[in-house]
This record gives sequence, C-alpha cells and structure tokens, in this order.
Amino acid sequence: MRESLIRYFKDCSRTLPVNEIAVLSIVLCLLAVVVLAVFGRRKGLRWSATFLLVEYLIWIVSMALLFRSTMPERKYFFTPFWSYQILEKDSILIPQIILNVLVFVPVGFLLGCAFEKMKWWKATLIGAGLSIVIEVLQFVTRRGFAEFDDVFHNTLGCLLGFGLFAAVTAVARRLLKRRGAA
Repeated sequence: MRESLIRYFKDCSRTLPVNEIAVLSIVLCLLAVVVLAVFGRRKGLRWSATFLLVEYLIWIVSMALLFRSTMPERKYFFTPFWSYQILEKDSILIPQIILNVLVFVPVGFLLGCAFEKMKWWKATLIGAGLSIVIEVLQFVTRRGFAEFDDVFHNTLGCLLGFGLFAAVTAVARRLLKRRGAA
C-alpha cells in the first residue's frame, strides 16, 4: 500500500498544467481590477471577490478532477489522520499536506471579502462542504485519491484564510481610524 501511495503522489506532481495555471491567474487578476474600476472600491471589492471565488473554485475542481485520468479502481482511505502515520516513516506526504492546506486559504480569504458579515464558523462549514463534495466526486469518478485527511486539511486552510482576512481587515480599520483622527 505504501509504495502505491508514493507512486501515486509522484505521478500527480507530474501532471499539473503549470502554464495554464499561470495564464488563468493573470486573467483573474486583470478581471478583478476591471470590476473594481467599474463598481467602485467597496462594491467592486465584493463583486471581485465573489467572481474570483467562483473562478478559483472552478480551478480547484479542475485540478482535482479534470486534469487527472480515470483510475482502473477507486483509490480512497477514510481512516482519519492516516497521512501522519506515514510521515513517521517517509516524508513524501509533507508537500501534499501543505498544499492541501494552502489551496483552500484563498477560499477562506475570498469568502470574507465577498460576504462582509460572514462568521468564521460559516466559512469553516463552507470550506468543509466544498472539500467533501470534491472528495466524493473523486471517489465516484475514480479520479484522484479520496480521503478524510484532505477534507481536514482543506477545512483548516479555509479557516486560516478567513482568519487572515479578519486580521487584514482589523489592521486596515485601525489604520483608517488613526488616519481619520490625525
């Protein structure tokens, strides 16, 4: 089992379309700037964040499903935190774990931008729900490796992204308050 997991994760790292990701990122940034210019700063920020969130989710689903070939059999492991057990013997999963956390940080951040009044627990539930949908689709379509650990790491990333948004917002409010007092 361990050898097949290592081979699977090495194969995944070779199939990512890096050039397409770079072009998509540039296009998304340019569209966000256009939306900001058209709608104004406050309303434009919400619209841009909503647009970027939808586009980013499409990108995540594409990376998790569309850019992978169908496996002859379903690959899954629903035992919680199994990846940490393997870490004791081999560090091949460390980049995968970090990537699963980092890929959902923008989801949490953009949720905060798009929906001003959203609470942290709602953003966490949305992140978990999105991750569960992706894992179920991977299981059903036999694309990728469906596992509980991915849901946990993605949810953690969404929560961290929302926390980052809250921190940036708090700092910005303090700076604006000081600027107004001066």
